[in-house]
Amino acid sequence: LLSNEEWEDRFRGFLLGTKTLPLLYDPFFKTFFDSYIHKERLEDFISSILGQRVEIVEVLPMQSTDFIGAFVIMDMVVRVSDGSLVNVEIQKVPYMFPAQRISCYSSDLVMRQYRRESERLRHENKGMSYKNLKKVYTIVFYENSSKNLISPVDGRMYFHEGKTAFNTGIKMNLLQEYKLISLDTFKKYRYSSIINGNTDITEYDIDESEYEHPVTDEVKRARVKYMSLFVTEDVEDMKKLLEVF
Repeated sequence: LLSNEEWEDRFRGFLLGTKTLPLLYDPFFKTFFDSYIHKERLEDFISSILGQRVEIVEVLPMQSTDFIGAFVIMDMVVRVSDGSLVNVEIQKVPYMFPAQRISCYSSDLVMRQYRRESERLRHENKGMSYKNLKKVYTIVFYENSSKNLISPVDGRMYFHEGKTAFNTGIKMNLLQEYKLISLDTFKKYRYSSIINGNTDITEYDIDESEYEHPVTDEVKRARVKYMSLFVTEDVEDMKKLLEVF
């Protein structure tokens, strides 16, 4: 988190036209991706993370009470056109959002969907069908990565994708998927190349084996565009990004 002195320096730089505002901070992020004012921008952003074009249907309440005795308060929850739910979380301190919390948030999305579907069928005098439930995606952006977010395969990998798989190779369409993004790793290994005009997509930006359908060049390019935008602090760098994208 920024100290008071760092905030003062950043804000003074913004007023002088040399620094950008930190877009990942909650009020800026929610203004920039306001679903009513900038619906197409939010769709473009979510599509770039999911690897497929999506349409935003609605933004859901961020607070839920599924877990007894506790509130689950999410940063942003949207429903897309195929019925899937997407939760976007921004984390500045990695230990505040460990694997157990990620699991709880993902489970909350499943239960929100279950309640909505069971209520709809009840009004239609029909029994619950689990086959109607769609995917839920938990997306977490980390400004600072813990050691758990550094890949033992290749330390330059910043886009971590997860879902349940079975050792025997059986295929089951389980609902929960995860996208964990290490922005500090992106900035360390990818940012300088992109800002200098090299937007060629690499194996670090997208693992196409994780997707059922081919990912378009437009979606791939949008992904590195938003990653670059989130880590930019300098107005001169922002000008370069405007030229690149």
